[in-house]
Amino acid sequence: MATINCTSWSRLIGRTLFAAALCGVFAVQASFFTVPDGYAAVVTRFGRPVREIIEPGAYWKFPVPIDELRLIDRRDELFVTPNNSVLTRDKKNVILTTYVIWNVADPLRFLQSCGSADAARTNLAGMIAAAKNRTLGGMDLNQLVSLRRADIRIGELEADVLREVATSAEQRLGLRIERVGVERIALPEGNLAAVFQRMKAERLAEANRLRSQGAKDAQAIRDDAHIKSQEILRRGREEAGAIFAEAERRAGELLADAHSRDPDFYRFWSALQATKEALKERATLVLRTDQLFFDGLIAQPAEPATKSRRSESSSDVLGTQAGAER
Repeated sequence: MATINCTSWSRLIGRTLFAAALCGVFAVQASFFTVPDGYAAVVTRFGRPVREIIEPGAYWKFPVPIDELRLIDRRDELFVTPNNSVLTRDKKNVILTTYVIWNVADPLRFLQSCGSADAARTNLAGMIAAAKNRTLGGMDLNQLVSLRRADIRIGELEADVLREVATSAEQRLGLRIERVGVERIALPEGNLAAVFQRMKAERLAEANRLRSQGAKDAQAIRDDAHIKSQEILRRGREEAGAIFAEAERRAGELLADAHSRDPDFYRFWSALQATKEALKERATLVLRTDQLFFDGLIAQPAEPATKSRRSESSSDVLGTQAGAER
């Protein structure tokens, strides 16, 4: 009987020790945890935060229900805000869709203010909508939609909304806003006609500007061409005058030479040229025979000087021969 009691007691002690060891293993396993890269952890003790862990690695805590672990994703997240209609400064409705790139900067503050990513997105949507309303209230529609790139101020809109939301989101929600951008700009049906009319007016103004600039350039080209043409004509007239003067000089020399060689023939030739100029087509002249070239034709031409000298030489020779014969 005593042997049976000892055996039962031993089995009970073994089972108890095994259960205790098993509970110890589970307790140790529940006490250790790891924080992955890109995550943060907040340890709460009976619902009150006691530790905030930022760096990845292995850590320990008291097992549940003493300590509880909350892992928080700190990686960048893209959130597209809902579409909402915004009124611009010139009283035009614009449907503006924006996107936000955010992450958790303060895990403890994020856990206390939001508790989850869905709640954070809801809070961000309200903050972004309020910032868009305030920013677009100071901008005109042509600063959002325009054919002229210089008039578009989308970058300024994004920077203003980011600057207005970033500080508030970090202080209130523990979120870091990396970027705010415009994804889509749409117009209600009632504004399309006005926008198209404004775009048409802008294109017409640009066309008129280009026409005016073209007319100005064309006039400048014409003025420059006129100046150059006048310069070319002036040089041509100077060269023509020089050539004409040289020709007149040469003609004068030739006429003087001709007159010096045979004055009678020169006078006769001049009379013929004058008569040729006077007698045009179907012209009739009544002249006396002693006028113009007729006197040269009727009068006995003078004996050339060379012939007279030859006659005198011949007479001298004949006279010499006759004297020798006597």
